[in-house]
Amino acid sequence: FGRNMVTLNGNMLLSKMSTAVRLHKFRALTLRGKVTIINTVVCAKIWYVGACVIFSTNFIVKVNHLVFTFLWKNEWVSRRTLVLPPVEGGLGIFHVESRLAAFRCDHLRRLMIGSSAKWQIFARYWIGLSLRKWAPALASNLFAHSEWRPAFYSKALFELRQICLKQNSPSPFLQTVKVAYRNLLPSVGLTPRCIMKEPLIDFVCTWRVMNCGVLDPRARDVMWRLSHNVLPVRVFLNHIHVTQCVTCPLCCVSWETTDHLFLQCPVVKPSWNYLWPYIMRIAGIQLSLSREVVLFLNFSIPNQHKLGAVSCLISEVVYAIWIKRNTVIFEHQKCSSVDITSLILYRLRTR
Repeated sequence: FGRNMVTLNGNMLLSKMSTAVRLHKFRALTLRGKVTIINTVVCAKIWYVGACVIFSTNFIVKVNHLVFTFLWKNEWVSRRTLVLPPVEGGLGIFHVESRLAAFRCDHLRRLMIGSSAKWQIFARYWIGLSLRKWAPALASNLFAHSEWRPAFYSKALFELRQICLKQNSPSPFLQTVKVAYRNLLPSVGLTPRCIMKEPLIDFVCTWRVMNCGVLDPRARDVMWRLSHNVLPVRVFLNHIHVTQCVTCPLCCVSWETTDHLFLQCPVVKPSWNYLWPYIMRIAGIQLSLSREVVLFLNFSIPNQHKLGAVSCLISEVVYAIWIKRNTVIFEHQKCSSVDITSLILYRLRTR
């Protein structure tokens, strides 16, 4: 506390967060695994102090840089999209500013519901008159009140009023941290760009299938990148000026797009022809071998168990193709359709 309080607290927390990132930096984690570490270990270090201190913009920028650098090297998906829940196409990573605002709203909620905590005597002195609309008892003339509000309470009151002005928002007495953060998130979240690029795809179905809990975590990462159109195939890397080579490493004839690599490549087609009858038998309905089904998992099966099994099989095939493609590029191994089919069957047996 005291002079230069915000800077000293910020530097201490940044040091702790950097240490936590270094401890987990070299672990072989999936995207969801990294998000879990960020939400429960890294960012958890700032909530306690952030509940009573207003951090500077420079501190928030440094925290976001530390977090998203740990998540991945190339930010091909907007940060405002990543903060969305997984069922909406994001990863569920905490939006730091909104989360801190939710803690401040919860601070005012605890003041309005009343308790015997000693800090409430000071809080009532600073902001009791401003909360008289919701808690008239706090504005009683039996207590002293201040004509001036500290910056913390001014900001907390502004954020609480912003939430309460929204349509269909709950009462301020219900503004717990989770509820307040849920109400603040739509104003900062950004709809995934893939929804505008692929208007014919039902992404609500895609996100639901992708988060059914049956998919292998690493296969789910590949499918998530595929659905957002950020899987680093050669045409995509050429578009962002990373490489000049655009030919498919499996057939060395056509351009390596996602459609070609996972559906049209002559090395890949025999694997699909071998496995697709079994997939349709499990599904119990007629499924077409199309980009909507394979690349976006955009299909509907009434039976949830069959839905999970079919989505698991398709994602395993896609992941096996991606693994073999990477071994050809980085390990200079030859690959045939038999190798891909063998890897798929091996992964299914081990599951």
